[in-house]
Amino acid sequence: MVDDNFNIKLDYGQGKNNKIISYTDIINNYDLYCTLNKNDLIKITTKDGKESIAYVVGCSSGMLEVKSKLGDGYDIIVNDYNENNIFSKKRDRYTTTISTIKEIEKLSISVLGEISGV
Repeated sequence: MVDDNFNIKLDYGQGKNNKIISYTDIINNYDLYCTLNKNDLIKITTKDGKESIAYVVGCSSGMLEVKSKLGDGYDIIVNDYNENNIFSKKRDRYTTTISTIKEIEKLSISVLGEISGV
Protein backbone atom coordinates (compact mmCIF):
# COMPACT_ATOMS: atom_id res chain seq x y z
CA MET A 1 0.00 0.00 0.00
CA VAL A 2 1.30 3.48 -0.96
CA ASP A 3 0.86 6.43 1.37
CA ASP A 4 -0.53 9.41 -0.63
CA ASN A 5 0.27 11.80 2.22
CA PHE A 6 3.49 13.45 1.02
CA ASN A 7 4.54 16.77 -0.51
CA ILE A 8 6.24 17.53 -3.84
CA LYS A 9 8.31 20.61 -4.65
CA LEU A 10 7.44 22.05 -8.08
CA ASP A 11 10.06 24.33 -9.67
CA TYR A 12 8.75 26.70 -12.35
CA GLY A 13 11.69 29.07 -12.57
CA GLN A 14 14.86 30.08 -10.78
CA GLY A 15 15.23 31.23 -7.19
CA LYS A 16 12.05 31.30 -5.18
CA ASN A 17 9.81 30.34 -8.11
CA ASN A 18 8.58 27.10 -6.61
CA LYS A 19 5.66 25.65 -4.70
CA ILE A 20 5.38 22.82 -2.21
CA ILE A 21 2.11 20.99 -2.88
CA SER A 22 0.68 17.81 -1.45
CA TYR A 23 0.52 14.84 -3.78
CA THR A 24 -3.26 14.64 -3.28
CA ASP A 25 -3.69 18.27 -4.43
CA ILE A 26 -1.63 17.58 -7.56
CA ILE A 27 -3.72 14.53 -8.47
CA ASN A 28 -7.01 16.37 -7.85
CA ASN A 29 -6.23 19.82 -9.28
CA TYR A 30 -3.65 19.44 -12.07
CA ASP A 31 -3.55 17.70 -15.44
CA LEU A 32 -0.40 15.94 -16.64
CA TYR A 33 1.06 17.80 -19.63
CA CYS A 34 3.83 15.32 -20.41
CA THR A 35 6.35 13.11 -18.68
CA LEU A 36 10.00 13.70 -19.47
CA ASN A 37 12.56 11.00 -18.86
CA LYS A 38 16.32 11.18 -19.20
CA ASN A 39 17.38 10.88 -22.87
CA ASP A 40 13.89 11.61 -24.26
CA LEU A 41 14.16 13.47 -27.56
CA ILE A 42 12.23 16.75 -27.40
CA LYS A 43 11.60 19.90 -29.40
CA ILE A 44 11.74 22.97 -27.14
CA THR A 45 10.11 26.24 -28.18
CA THR A 46 10.83 29.31 -26.05
CA LYS A 47 8.49 32.24 -25.47
CA ASP A 48 10.57 34.35 -27.88
CA GLY A 49 9.99 31.82 -30.69
CA LYS A 50 13.40 30.10 -30.74
CA GLU A 51 13.45 26.31 -30.96
CA SER A 52 15.86 23.40 -30.79
CA ILE A 53 15.68 19.62 -30.88
CA ALA A 54 17.69 17.99 -28.09
CA TYR A 55 17.83 15.15 -25.57
CA VAL A 56 16.67 15.66 -21.97
CA VAL A 57 19.44 15.45 -19.37
CA GLY A 58 17.47 16.51 -16.29
CA CYS A 59 15.73 19.26 -14.39
CA SER A 60 16.86 21.05 -11.25
CA SER A 61 16.36 24.42 -9.54
CA GLY A 62 14.00 25.70 -12.24
CA MET A 63 16.38 24.80 -15.07
CA LEU A 64 15.99 22.17 -17.81
CA GLU A 65 19.27 20.71 -19.00
CA VAL A 66 19.51 19.26 -22.50
CA LYS A 67 22.23 17.81 -24.72
CA SER A 68 22.59 17.99 -28.47
CA LYS A 69 21.61 15.23 -30.89
CA LEU A 70 25.10 15.18 -32.38
CA GLY A 71 26.95 15.43 -29.08
CA ASP A 72 29.09 18.46 -29.93
CA GLY A 73 26.44 21.14 -29.33
CA TYR A 74 26.66 22.72 -32.77
CA ASP A 75 23.14 21.59 -33.70
CA ILE A 76 21.51 23.53 -30.82
CA ILE A 77 23.48 26.80 -30.95
CA VAL A 78 22.89 29.75 -33.27
CA ASN A 79 24.96 29.31 -36.45
CA ASP A 80 24.97 30.22 -40.15
CA TYR A 81 22.55 27.39 -40.92
CA ASN A 82 20.02 28.00 -38.16
CA GLU A 83 19.73 31.40 -36.48
CA ASN A 84 16.62 30.31 -34.54
CA ASN A 85 18.29 27.88 -32.09
CA ILE A 86 17.85 28.46 -28.36
CA PHE A 87 21.48 28.72 -27.32
CA SER A 88 23.76 31.51 -28.55
CA LYS A 89 27.19 29.97 -27.92
CA LYS A 90 28.96 26.68 -27.25
CA ARG A 91 28.92 25.58 -23.60
CA ASP A 92 29.82 22.58 -21.47
CA ARG A 93 26.19 22.28 -20.25
CA TYR A 94 23.06 23.58 -21.98
CA THR A 95 20.38 24.75 -19.55
CA THR A 96 17.33 26.92 -20.03
CA THR A 97 15.04 28.42 -17.41
CA ILE A 98 11.74 26.56 -17.26
CA SER A 99 9.72 29.79 -17.14
CA THR A 100 11.08 30.79 -20.59
CA ILE A 101 9.74 27.62 -22.25
CA LYS A 102 6.53 28.00 -24.25
CA GLU A 103 6.16 24.40 -25.42
CA ILE A 104 7.84 21.00 -25.22
CA GLU A 105 7.02 18.32 -27.79
CA LYS A 106 8.20 14.76 -27.32
CA LEU A 107 9.68 13.28 -30.49
CA SER A 108 10.79 9.83 -31.48
CA ILE A 109 13.84 8.68 -33.38
CA SER A 110 14.29 5.43 -35.30
CA VAL A 111 17.40 3.23 -35.11
CA LEU A 112 18.39 4.77 -38.46
CA GLY A 113 18.25 8.30 -37.00
CA GLU A 114 14.96 9.40 -38.61
CA ILE A 115 13.13 11.84 -36.33
CA SER A 116 9.34 11.77 -36.36
CA GLY A 117 6.89 14.17 -34.75
CA VAL A 118 8.54 17.35 -36.07
